[in-house]
Amino acid sequence: MSHPGGIRYEHLVGVAALLAEWGADEDLQAAGLCHVCYGTGGYGQALLALDGRAVLRALRDFFAGAGERLTAAARQARTAQHAADPAGSHGEQQPVPVVITGLDHLVLTVADLDQASGFYQRVLGMRPVTFGAGRRALEFGTSKINLHRAGQEIAPRAARPVPGSADLCLLTTTPPGQVLVHLSAQHVPVEEGPVARTGARGMITSIYVRDPDGNLIEIASYPDGTPGGQVG
Repeated sequence: MSHPGGIRYEHLVGVAALLAEWGADEDLQAAGLCHVCYGTGGYGQALLALDGRAVLRALRDFFAGAGERLTAAARQARTAQHAADPAGSHGEQQPVPVVITGLDHLVLTVADLDQASGFYQRVLGMRPVTFGAGRRALEFGTSKINLHRAGQEIAPRAARPVPGSADLCLLTTTPPGQVLVHLSAQHVPVEEGPVARTGARGMITSIYVRDPDGNLIEIASYPDGTPGGQVG
């Protein structure tokens, strides 16, 4: 987990090592090592829930007698941190790392705007929209796909925008069998699937097709039927 000046592990080990250098006993060193296990006001994610004290006691037993090794590990971590930041920012408030929470939109370069828009509307149920100075896009869920016509891309653009270079995985709550029936009715050939794959949140069932530009489109569903699956 990230922490101002590095990662939280380095911070915790550093606190324990500092206590050891000050002559604190091993119990207090262990307390320093674990002092944010239940979370703090500044961090939304805790390492342990309040009912996880048995786990913490077991870890305490594991670290018993390891003060010297712990101190050595902390010194090594601090040496590495100093090498990365020789100016020495210990104690100074560091910028919080950027946290990415989701995908707002992506851009596809296509040969024919009408053909691409029609495919995503007809086959995948996306909603075509026009914005700005006549720009075209397709909305789905809380995201959208912006369309660029090849040779008329909007700047700034990808370094090598070319139709057919994308590989997208789109989530659906529609069962795979129903997806196959719909694809058949729309005369869209299935390249592969249904097959088991690993998504961002666990196992998914995927069906692969191609859009008019040859982009590979993976239509995926989680077994519980939710858009994002369950975090294991």
